[in-house]
Amino acid sequence: MRPSTIETQNIDLAATIQAVTGTEPTITQGGPLATFTFPAAQIVKDVLVGYETGLQIEARRLLATRNQLFRRLRGGRA
Repeated sequence: MRPSTIETQNIDLAATIQAVTGTEPTITQGGPLATFTFPAAQIVKDVLVGYETGLQIEARRLLATRNQLFRRLRGGRA
């Protein structure tokens, strides 16, 4: 059975997935690190592989998305 979600604790990977796919993760706090959960859609898997092999993405968009995720972690909407 294939997993229905993809989880990561890497905020840079989560920001990359969100910036490329437009999919906002579900964020859970369960210890010192947050977990970002995305649906296991093919586009998310493609971004995951791309991230590991040097995916190019506009820095401004990536940093804006990363900052948004940090704000969500600090008490914004999760």
